[in-house]
Amino acid sequence: MDVKEVIDRVRSKLTDEQLSDVGADLEQIKSGYLEKIGEVKAAVAESMERKKKIREMTENVEDLTLDRDDWRKKFESHDDSALIEERDSYKQKWQNHLSMQRGLFEKFYESAKESDTWKKVSDEYKIPEDGSWDKLESSDIENNIEKMNYHKKLGLFDSEQPKPKPPLEKSFKFSDDKVPTVQEYNEIRKQYGPNSYEAKKAMELIQKHK
Repeated sequence: MDVKEVIDRVRSKLTDEQLSDVGADLEQIKSGYLEKIGEVKAAVAESMERKKKIREMTENVEDLTLDRDDWRKKFESHDDSALIEERDSYKQKWQNHLSMQRGLFEKFYESAKESDTWKKVSDEYKIPEDGSWDKLESSDIENNIEKMNYHKKLGLFDSEQPKPKPPLEKSFKFSDDKVPTVQEYNEIRKQYGPNSYEAKKAMELIQKHK
């Protein structure tokens, strides 16, 4: 029932005198009715919008659920054994590398620990108190190797190592097996060393031509 139409129909049946008495009330009733109708339409529109959003959200949730289940199936059926094997292989290679580097550092430490230079830089290294190198963490070994290489590059421990003797410029030549004099023999020993081929050869010639 349309209240607005009913009120208009009632108005049309009233005399002018009656209309003057109740006309304002009828308009107020119609105005209130129209206002309520507007509120109801707005509420209905809002409710429909909410239902629309709820329907869209429900559809999205369903799609996400399907995607989740699809990815779960892919994850559960994925064979990563090859990747795990490759990872373990790299881990083993790295452990072997660290073990070798640790051995090099131990040798370095034994030759450097009593030097004055070591006392100046020892705080930068990780050294086990009980001498158990196996107890060092991988990060400690990496730190030691890094510091060792850096300090070697700087030449900090060069003065601590014995310097190799320079090679002889040339071998001693015996011209026509000429017997060297005692003075020449002593010069040969001094220059090449008493156990050198040149010294032994010179002594052999001296002994041979006595």
